[in-house]
Amino acid sequence: LIYAWVSKEFKNLKRLHNAGVNVPEPYISSNNVLIIEFIGDEKGNPAQPVRNQPPKNPEEFFNKLLVQLKKFVHEGKLVHGDLSNYNILNQNEEPIIIDVSQSVVLDNPISHELLQRDIKTLVNEYKKLEDKIKKESDSVLKSLYKSKIVSNKYFVDTINSIFNFNSTKEVSKNDKTQ
Repeated sequence: LIYAWVSKEFKNLKRLHNAGVNVPEPYISSNNVLIIEFIGDEKGNPAQPVRNQPPKNPEEFFNKLLVQLKKFVHEGKLVHGDLSNYNILNQNEEPIIIDVSQSVVLDNPISHELLQRDIKTLVNEYKKLEDKIKKESDSVLKSLYKSKIVSNKYFVDTINSIFNFNSTKEVSKNDKTQ
């Protein structure tokens, strides 16, 4: 089981790193060993999860995180499946996503459910971090849609169902508003 986890973590990190997602660069894996880039400062102090080191400007950090989520799904063609402030590092106010072994490809039957959970978790966590964050569910949807993550009916339906959009709030493929 450990060998499978190491192999999947390595493959997913490689895929995401090549897609430009802020993840530790994977160097090599063998048996039960995975060697990846150290994320931390010059003194050897590791970057902390956002849960332990909240960003100074949560709204700005959240927006950076949305960019990474877009790349993760659109370029990396994966859904994390357990994205939260426990597995996002705060490296000099930049989000670094870790713990990607459970990530699934977009055509996996459970990707719909996992993407819903990831987005809901992030929106809820960042609303809690700072009251100033005014990101409502529909603006997250529009942001994801504009990045062309939501490029097929399956994902349009997924995102719309996350927040139970009614007909007046629903975003369609022709929505050009911000």
